[in-house]
Amino acid sequence: MNLSLNERQFILEAIDQQMRVDGRGILECRPISVNYGVKFGQVEVSLGNTKVFGCVSSHITEPEAHTPEEGFLFFNIDVSPHITFTQTESKNTKLEGFIELRKIIQKLMKDSKCL
Repeated sequence: MNLSLNERQFILEAIDQQMRVDGRGILECRPISVNYGVKFGQVEVSLGNTKVFGCVSSHITEPEAHTPEEGFLFFNIDVSPHITFTQTESKNTKLEGFIELRKIIQKLMKDSKCL
């Protein structure tokens, strides 16, 4: 990625001052809060101005005939219609990233054997 002279100078000055763009120090974290929803399985996590809403649900279904001792595990990632994209990102690129993220989470949970 090529940076303009101004961008490069800005980054170097921020490193010199040990300051991030939003005014936090290099080792300073954004404030974190976790709020549980009214319904069981709902949670909202805030990391600064970034908010994530999570919901867990379950239901009992009949297993596949070839794997009667296993159940199903499915993850879904729903993206707000208000999401913004940088100039170098397209909506399709971002959505492909969310699909890949869902697959990674699903594989990690399955391979961990915690469920």
